[in-house]
Amino acid sequence: PLSFPNQKKQQTFPFLFFLQKNPMLSSSVSRAARACFATRVSSAAPQLRVQVDQPHQVPQVAVKELADELRSNGNNAQFIDVREVNEIQLANLGPRFINFPMSHMSSWLQIAENTLDKNKSTYVLCHHGVRSLQVALVLASRGFDKVVNVNGGIAAYSDQVDPSLPRY
Repeated sequence: PLSFPNQKKQQTFPFLFFLQKNPMLSSSVSRAARACFATRVSSAAPQLRVQVDQPHQVPQVAVKELADELRSNGNNAQFIDVREVNEIQLANLGPRFINFPMSHMSSWLQIAENTLDKNKSTYVLCHHGVRSLQVALVLASRGFDKVVNVNGGIAAYSDQVDPSLPRY
């Protein structure tokens, strides 16, 4: 199991150690993303315990694929935005996205597991795709079979799909 202990000097190491022992997972997460994840999750939620039985890889989708899915208006997918509330106030893709800020993962992870459908396609979005990848990896480890990361995040969506969407 992977855990983030409360000891301040050890907070950033468990996830990186885990990645070193799991090369399949390590290859799907950039060094910057690993460092960002270890720092953000451990400092924001040191009590969070993440049980990972087997390494997972999370597929990446382009923002144009996300736009197609949003336009389909079907109920075959669910959408999570892991940005902070103030970021969502600056730019968002509408009410179909559930806001689960990564910085509060310890308080919403159990809720997400109990309320979201683990068998539905689950699109995870953030500003540039780093935080969303980290959350998607955790969701995949918790049994979300069709979780995908939106590559490039809302910044890429603004560049490639909807230039009227504010950039920040």
